[in-house]
Amino acid sequence: MEEENNLLHQRAGHLLRRAHQRNVATFLETTAAFKITPLQFAVLKALEELGPSTQRSISSYIAMEPSNIHPMLHRMTAGDLVTMVPDPEDKRRSIISMTDEGRGLLERIRPLEEESNELLLQVLNEEQKKQFLELLNIVVGEEPS
Repeated sequence: MEEENNLLHQRAGHLLRRAHQRNVATFLETTAAFKITPLQFAVLKALEELGPSTQRSISSYIAMEPSNIHPMLHRMTAGDLVTMVPDPEDKRRSIISMTDEGRGLLERIRPLEEESNELLLQVLNEEQKKQFLELLNIVVGEEPS
């Protein structure tokens, strides 16, 4: 018989993938009326926190490959959530900014994202939530706050 620590349902990667799937499903369900993805929300949050930024800066901030974010930024531009203009210092780069529509959407969606986060973590008490987030920050290489 296999040792308990070799069972799939006790492997960190498998559990993290399942938690991620649950998080995405909860977010999409909670915010369905707005037709926004968790990554689009992350881009809007990044722009709120960083201000106008390059694709590379946003990608780094939300931990997404720059080549993967490019098509999403074009969809967000088409949806009038962000603008992309050439960087005056380097025409090979674009500066991405949030539009008024993007700011309005972020404000309307913020309480729903918070609700989604609470739904995901509702099985934990306050101390467990704090510990869980601290441990996740360690796993992803960030300093716990």
